[in-house]
Amino acid sequence: MERKESYDSQSYTLRKNILNAQGTDKVKSEKVQNFLVLGGNGFIASKLIDIIVQNSYIGKILDRANPEDHIARSDVEYVYADFGSGLALPEALSDIDYVVHAISISIPSTSNEYPLDDIRGNLINTVQLLNIMNSLSIKRILFCPQAAQYMGTQRKFLSKKINQ
Repeated sequence: MERKESYDSQSYTLRKNILNAQGTDKVKSEKVQNFLVLGGNGFIASKLIDIIVQNSYIGKILDRANPEDHIARSDVEYVYADFGSGLALPEALSDIDYVVHAISISIPSTSNEYPLDDIRGNLINTVQLLNIMNSLSIKRILFCPQAAQYMGTQRKFLSKKINQ
């Protein structure tokens, strides 16, 4: 697939309307920077979306969960999909300049017990993402590997007591 350098009129109109609603004067003939935030409904990623939108950039979120009412936004586009399916990634990456990768399936308490799940869910899916980004000539990614450490869990972080 070849990366499109121009917006179709419908996409440009959507972006222009979002920028106008934000009260910005950045609506010009120049290209507005577009961000895709993977796992954008999470705590860290949602704060990054705030910064992206405040700086008059266009934000798009790919997440498998619908945003909760307290974080649902009307100024970003949502793509509801599982990162591991791979089917939604090429479409979600369309017209994107920067990717923020804040998805992790790791849970510290189980990562040692099920390392293959971590490899399948994190490493293999990320390599797939990078391959698609490469095919679309997307050169910038911010990787937030610590994202899963902030999600709550009822399990203890260490199953064995470590003697010192």
